[in-house]
Amino acid sequence: MAIRLDDSSSKYNKRYKTTKSILTDQDIKKADVFDKALRNTIKKIENELTSAKLVDKENRKQDSLLVWYKVGSMINDFLLKNVLSKEDKGFFWDSLYGRSEIIHKGNLIHPRRNDYRTASILAKHSYAKLNAAGTWSMWREALTYSGITNDDRIFEWLVNFLAKEKLTRDKTRPILKLVGKRFKRIDTKMLSDQELDQKLNELENICEEHLAQSRLD
Repeated sequence: MAIRLDDSSSKYNKRYKTTKSILTDQDIKKADVFDKALRNTIKKIENELTSAKLVDKENRKQDSLLVWYKVGSMINDFLLKNVLSKEDKGFFWDSLYGRSEIIHKGNLIHPRRNDYRTASILAKHSYAKLNAAGTWSMWREALTYSGITNDDRIFEWLVNFLAKEKLTRDKTRPILKLVGKRFKRIDTKMLSDQELDQKLNELENICEEHLAQSRLD
């Protein structure tokens, strides 16, 4: 499905992005319907955040992790009802920027640092564990590592490990690097649960050894 973008530089104040080479009138109609539904969802998110007093009058977040968790949950619900192709999802995540001053001010810095996509991933996991493991800023950093995001099983392991260890952000960084580096060039989706568990157990031992050494330093 094509994604509609507002564009003041365009003759029609809008443009459409998709992997398709040619857009039909029907494609454009579907994109407009999708965009209207998305705008309604963004408005619902804003109302949810303001009514729960999770943002103040200056749109400052009172609890960034909880705010983005709620955003991710509602975006995930929207995508369950409005299915996009895998190819067009990149356009979708990019298009969320600039839609709400309440949710996010500023532009997208890099595709791997898309806060809406990060929120969507986090919202598929236990908020209690995420909160026990670290802050929003820590999770933003964690999800820039492809070795962490390429397999949900690895991310779930990381959530559980960090929730158990309760580390500071400075002590978390080396762990993120260890995990990201370990799986950066491995297609872990080809591994069975048992095979991946073995690698994760080995990695957990390495991480614990690193933490034990850091406590001595």
